[in-house]
Amino acid sequence: MKNRNIAIINLFAIFLAILVIPVMTASVMVVTLHTPLNDSNQSSTVAVNCSLALGYNVLNMTFNVTNTAGTNYTLGTMVNSTPNQSAWATTLTVPATIADATGYNVTCHADNATDEQGAANHANDVTIDGTNPDCFLTGDHKTIPWKGIIEITWVSSDAVQLTSTAVTIDGPQDQTTASYTDTNRSVTLGSQDTPYIGDWTVSITGTDRSANTCTDTYTFKSYLPDGEIWEAGEPAAPKDTGKILLLLGIVGVVVYFAFIKKR
Repeated sequence: MKNRNIAIINLFAIFLAILVIPVMTASVMVVTLHTPLNDSNQSSTVAVNCSLALGYNVLNMTFNVTNTAGTNYTLGTMVNSTPNQSAWATTLTVPATIADATGYNVTCHADNATDEQGAANHANDVTIDGTNPDCFLTGDHKTIPWKGIIEITWVSSDAVQLTSTAVTIDGPQDQTTASYTDTNRSVTLGSQDTPYIGDWTVSITGTDRSANTCTDTYTFKSYLPDGEIWEAGEPAAPKDTGKILLLLGIVGVVVYFAFIKKR
């Protein structure tokens, strides 16, 4: 009798294990975040990708970001396209409630109505910056004489982090080009820097961590002392009115003595 009771208990335990263990296993969703990556730089959109094993009938996947102060924001939610969807990938537009900043933590959460499970891994130190940097160029003249002097000033900045600044100064028909990488600077162009007549263009491009850019241009013109504008190259010799009048006078005298006086 005792052995029979033990057998019944063992059989009941096995039966219970068969019923309970699969249910317990099925209730644990293992969610994996694939993108974005650690230390990545995102702009106004973020490419996200999460996955989990089949069989959980997930209704939606929510992507969240947390700032360095611990405040959590919803980046976006994807609703399932099939009843047994296992991959969730899309590009989400960053809501206005999420400020441009570094140090964000990105994760995803799967929801099947009876259970919600977050990804075991997170993307750490993610930069989100959807705003262009600021660039500004100016000069102290719009026209200068040939080989004249002009001062060019520029500034560039970004609310999160500016990574590069490129400034070029192009002479007429690109005959003269100077380049700079200073974030902010004033440059004085002297006679050796402005040896060409015509139109000059100064350009600036600033780039931040998320590859957003800003641009600006400043143009000025150099001219000959008598006011004539040349498009490019060294200027022709200036007109000497006195020499021209003297030459005409000499020709007139020669003509007078050679023809008129002989009469």
